[in-house]
Amino acid sequence: DYFLDPESKVGYIRITNFIQSTADDLRKALDETAAQGMKGLILDLRDDPGGLLEGAVEVADLFLEDGRIVSTRGRNTREKSWDARK
Repeated sequence: DYFLDPESKVGYIRITNFIQSTADDLRKALDETAAQGMKGLILDLRDDPGGLLEGAVEVADLFLEDGRIVSTRGRNTREKSWDARK
């Protein structure tokens, strides 16, 4: 059950770590709550220590339509960036 408040249809999903399957798991939870009439969502990232950058990018891409999500630049590595897709 992903509803924090079933009467007002407010969903609550907590992400504790970004791993390879995080975006897929989140997508399934969002589909399930949307089918039940979700009107709002609280996405709780508190105390998330991080994890895979690609997992975090995929999660952000679920909510963003366009624009830069993140870019990385290192001393001995080439710059890389990820942009949101519709």
